[in-house]
Amino acid sequence: MKKIRVGVVHTFYGIVETVRAEFARQFPQVEVVNIADDSLLTEALEHGGLTPGLLARICGYYRSLQEFGCACVLNSCSTVGEAARYCAPLVSVPVLRIDAPMAGQAVALGSRVAVVATASSTIGPSCRLVEEAAQKAGKSVVVEPRLVEGVYEAMRAGGGQEAHDRLVAGAVRDAARSHDVIVLAQGSMHRILPLVRDAGRPVLASLESGIAQVGGYL
Repeated sequence: MKKIRVGVVHTFYGIVETVRAEFARQFPQVEVVNIADDSLLTEALEHGGLTPGLLARICGYYRSLQEFGCACVLNSCSTVGEAARYCAPLVSVPVLRIDAPMAGQAVALGSRVAVVATASSTIGPSCRLVEEAAQKAGKSVVVEPRLVEGVYEAMRAGGGQEAHDRLVAGAVRDAARSHDVIVLAQGSMHRILPLVRDAGRPVLASLESGIAQVGGYL
């Protein structure tokens, strides 16, 4: 049986195999076609957001995936997720943001939402996505950004991934004291979910729900 193709655009190589494994778990009939370009994230960080050149490259990737026969395209990076809005009209297949379902879940679960991130470039797009989801739902929501400071310094100092996970988990528990729901802004942060089961509030990651939405387009 011929597999259905789904295209995924990444800005971080480390998430590629994680996304591939989750697709295999949820949709074994899908052939995942990955395009990874970390220079997209570099450019977004250098310029504080999307640039015309960055959008042109992302649109080019979407078109390439469409021409390769993908049923839809998934943008896996929160920092450049808003590119989907501008590029989607230029292709004939659906363009999805991996964090969109998570934003909808957050709005449904509470009116005080904390958005936790380790990259400053992710904060703005992720907060706006939750606010847009609230507007669509006709709900008043307060969205508070929580940037976890010192993560990369701690990792470089020898703490590695363990230091990352410990600091993020601490920020989640702190946010849970004053918020109804906590959103993990970056897809790679899903790994800390087992560490915050005791947070006392729902903690949402984008990986599982973001891939699950693809089922509606196969």
